[in-house]
Amino acid sequence: MRTKRAKELSDLIEFVEFTNLFRKVERLIWFKGVEGRERVGEHSFQLALVCWFVNERCELGLNTGLMIEYPIVHDIFETYAEDTPAFGTHYENGEPIPQRSDKAAREKAAERRIIREWGEKFPPPLINRMTRYARQEDEESRFVYAMDKVLALLNVYTDGGRSWHMLDVTIETMDLYKRPRVAAHAFVKELYEELFKILSREQKKLFAPSKEPIS
Repeated sequence: MRTKRAKELSDLIEFVEFTNLFRKVERLIWFKGVEGRERVGEHSFQLALVCWFVNERCELGLNTGLMIEYPIVHDIFETYAEDTPAFGTHYENGEPIPQRSDKAAREKAAERRIIREWGEKFPPPLINRMTRYARQEDEESRFVYAMDKVLALLNVYTDGGRSWHMLDVTIETMDLYKRPRVAAHAFVKELYEELFKILSREQKKLFAPSKEPIS
């Protein structure tokens, strides 16, 4: 008969395997100093640090625990749903990378699968954070959602626009996608507006050529 610790160790081993599935999912973005694409696991870790930093540095007064917990799980459904690029249609090994048209359905199915497979093993707070973030019902979840959009811009900007050139993204396309999403949190929207001024000044270096130049 297995001891309690043996059962707990078995669950831990299974969970580590799950986290490795999560860690190996790739995003269609590159960042400074790295040739390969960013992975979802490292992105989640970076987002947690950035949200924690911004909350403290800018004295926003948001819940510190949620500033770390929400980013860690914000893309957890991509373990089974894969990452969905923000821009255009792209292919890998001849197969299309997942598109935005069925993103919601894929992530909902992944959420159901995670809860089905892990609902009895995950500590309740883990499931709670996943579902609370997905519902976007508190300020912290909306802040993390908006910061997620800005963080990608900052990574591409500090890399000299490599991702935007590789994906043929113009500043207009980027702004059309990002602006309504950063509006989820007023403070993050203000950061975006400041960043957009910089991106506009350096548009020719950072982005694919626009049909009509920014005035």
